[in-house]
Formats: sequence, structure tokens, C-alpha cells
Amino acid sequence: MMTTEKSDLAWMDMKTNTLDIVIGPIETYEDQLFGNKAAHEGYVLIKDQAWSKKLEKFSSFLPELQQGLPVDAKYKKETPGTDSDLNAYDVVFYAGDCNAGSKTIAINLPNDEEVQLKKGTETLAAKKCDAG
Repeated sequence: MMTTEKSDLAWMDMKTNTLDIVIGPIETYEDQLFGNKAAHEGYVLIKDQAWSKKLEKFSSFLPELQQGLPVDAKYKKETPGTDSDLNAYDVVFYAGDCNAGSKTIAINLPNDEEVQLKKGTETLAAKKCDAG
């Protein structure tokens, strides 16, 4: 059985895909009591390869930017994984919690802090949203 962590790590290794699908219990914003229960949502996104290529250079600056933040050094102890990505997408489908209310302009995943430390994060920036 594949765990969420294994799934997140495998997803972070996908670099050349044009189609990206995000489905599952992702965000916990709706649980205003403890913030533990995640609401289900789904996205279907098509990567804009040309724009994503332009954004590549910014990912390499993330560790340097973190060190330059104007916060106490104790908050800079954890260094996120260096395999972070920033890509541009056309969103063609929203479902579930992400389809309620206004649409998000970016998705930053995975939410698992252990995966973030091992691999980093992927920011899926929506440049065009044709979904309703």
C-alpha cells in the first residue's frame, strides 16, 4: 500500500509531465476547530512548458532568499529540500473544496513537512483558469 508520504515523494519526482492532476484531502482550512481534517478537492492542470522554463531560475534562489529573510536565525534552521519547482499551469478543472468560492491563483504542495524537508515543494501557479 502506498502511503501519502510515498505518493508525495513520487509526485515531486515528476518533472517532465504536461498534465498534472491533484486529487485528495488537501487543505485543512475548513476545520476551524482543530485544523486537522482536510477537505477533498481536485484539480486538472496543463503545464505551460514555455512559461515554466522561464520560472525555473527562481527556484534555485529559494535557499538564498530564505537566508535573507528578516527574521531571527532560529526560524532559519530548517532548510527545505532543494528540489523545489515553480511552474505555470492552465487550470481546466476544479472540484470539491477548491471549487467553492473564489479560485486560488497558486497551489503550494505537498503540505507534509517531512516531504518538504526531503524534497522541497512544488508551486503550481495558475496563469489561466478555464474551469468553472
